Amino acid sequence: MIKVLVIGMGQLGKCIKDSYVRYVKSLDGNNPSFVIDFATNEPETEDVMQLDITNKEQFKEFCDNGGYKFIINCAAYTNVNAANTKAGAQLSKLINRDALVHMADWCESNACNLVHISTDYVFSGRDGIMKENDQSFHPLSIYGKTKKEGEDKLILNGILNQRSQDVLAANNWNVCQYAVLLHMLAQVCDMNVGELVHVIADAHIYDR
Repeated sequence: MIKVLVIGMGQLGKCIKDSYVRYVKSLDGNNPSFVIDFATNEPETEDVMQLDITNKEQFKEFCDNGGYKFIINCAAYTNVNAANTKAGAQLSKLINRDALVHMADWCESNACNLVHISTDYVFSGRDGIMKENDQSFHPLSIYGKTKKEGEDKLILNGILNQRSQDVLAANNWNVCQYAVLLHMLAQVCDMNVGELVHVIADAHIYDR
């Protein structure tokens, strides 16, 4: 069974939790196709676990025990005004930026999919319209800047699985194609480019 972890019990996290409860009830006792665990930095309750995402070792141990295949990060330091103070800015960086490194590292090492929820505060809002992904970011507040810095910590890796290939004839061409595609996807998603792993099931190598 697929296990999912939702982090953060703000408005978005609570909406996901409420939807999941309705989904389980609709099954009338049948087993769901996936299970969601919920976690927040608040004291543990009956159906929400406690997790400090700023603590790298605690996060790793928590996720290792959970065996998650999907992590949905709804957690954020969202006090926009307090983030402009010295103490608030530090918390904002820890939660909105540095914690993303722990999540991304664990997900990469454990074949886990990471869904990170950002904010429109990464844009200036001066144009009065919602921005598209390929438009410039101009966060005006500490909150917006730390959320953007958190996004920048995410790295996009790719894997190319091929059934067969003539190594001498096509390998360079295939690698170049998909390396360019990886860069294009990273640019559209505003992520940093990571590694491209190339797997060939039947590699044709000739000695003459």
